[in-house]
Amino acid sequence: MASKAHPAAIGGMARPPRQPTAMATCLQHHAGALAVDQEALHTSAWAAGLKARCPRCGQGALFRTGLVLRSSCARCNLSYAFADAGDGPAVFGILILGILVLGGALLLEFKFAPPVWVHIGLWGLVTPLLAFFLLRVLKALLIALQYQHKAEEGRLAPPD
Repeated sequence: MASKAHPAAIGGMARPPRQPTAMATCLQHHAGALAVDQEALHTSAWAAGLKARCPRCGQGALFRTGLVLRSSCARCNLSYAFADAGDGPAVFGILILGILVLGGALLLEFKFAPPVWVHIGLWGLVTPLLAFFLLRVLKALLIALQYQHKAEEGRLAPPD
């Protein structure tokens, strides 16, 4: 029984290799972009933000001291160069802090009517401590969300 040759192989010409379609190329490109680090799947941005831990591994410390960011994670070596929380934590912190402190001061005043020095002493101490805690948590949370969503600075498309 004679084997049938492919039409492109007639005359001794080998069949050229098949070029991937545009859809296959697009899928291969995006499959690499969608491949997620298995460790990152188990780290919630919210948990990492609230604990001020690395957004990738959830273990390494995010801050060196106070609100100063480390250059990279000590455990997984993720560079924190991408992190730019900007003014977001301060804006949210002011709004949350204002509600808590004003609500607390009004509640204290109308329930117990303490002297003014109690308000000055209490809120003068509570406000900066709460502000520091909120800024730290909100900055860590926004950095973790930036990492999770691969957020970066917007760029203009080149003119056509």
